[in-house]
Amino acid sequence: MTKTFTNFLLILGISFFCIGEIQSQCCMTFQWPTLPITAPTSGDSVEINTCNFLGEYSEISSVVAGSSYTLEVTTTSAWVTVYSGSSPCGTYVIDGASPLTFTAPTAGTYYVHWTVDASCATDNSCETTTITENSSPPPPPPPSQCCMTF
Repeated sequence: MTKTFTNFLLILGISFFCIGEIQSQCCMTFQWPTLPITAPTSGDSVEINTCNFLGEYSEISSVVAGSSYTLEVTTTSAWVTVYSGSSPCGTYVIDGASPLTFTAPTAGTYYVHWTVDASCATDNSCETTTITENSSPPPPPPPSQCCMTF
């Protein structure tokens, strides 16, 4: 009987641990703005919207594989969860506090979910959201001096 009770407590404890992990991967169901935003390039920054609620997601198209991006709620503290693929809650990429910087593992469309915190709490106040492309092209190689004449 004691072994059964111990196993039950072990399973219960593992279940609580797993639930906490799943909750931090917030998946919202309302998209705003309704049309995709094109990912910026060459160190540019794009305002996604001036009135995103923390409880919505935004679609970002044309993300470049290997590029670094920063997603930010500029008007308050917030939590950001990122998915890629063909649906808003497709392949989980990363989550964390705003501003959140990540490197895109694949090219394509990404879905950015905005929430108050890792427990996926929501808030219906207008917040400004942005995306910045952080990668800069490598500097050109130095000129070759092998063939210069003096």
